[in-house]
Amino acid sequence: MGAVQGARSVIAVVAASVVLFSSQVATPAHADPPPSPSPSKSADAKLKDAKAEVLDLEAQASEIGEDYDEAAQALSESKKRLKVLAADIAGQQKKVDALDDQVRAIAL
Repeated sequence: MGAVQGARSVIAVVAASVVLFSSQVATPAHADPPPSPSPSKSADAKLKDAKAEVLDLEAQASEIGEDYDEAAQALSESKKRLKVLAADIAGQQKKVDALDDQVRAIAL
């Protein structure tokens, strides 16, 4: 039985080695060939397109800047309004506290 068990061990080691080393075999990479150059636009047409895109981007940036300025102004006005309302609430709370003291005095 010792020889059979030893043979099984050798077979198991060989099988494991084959599995491990077969995954490390180098396979060539398959890359797609570079695309063939398409007929390109003339340099003048490319420049014209680029200038048009720059003008479009500048217009968009201008609109975004105006929107930002409006939002910043609205935020500033809202903060001022909040400050006024907080002061009003503080004054009203003082009145409520005074009335609360009066009611407690009457109830006792």
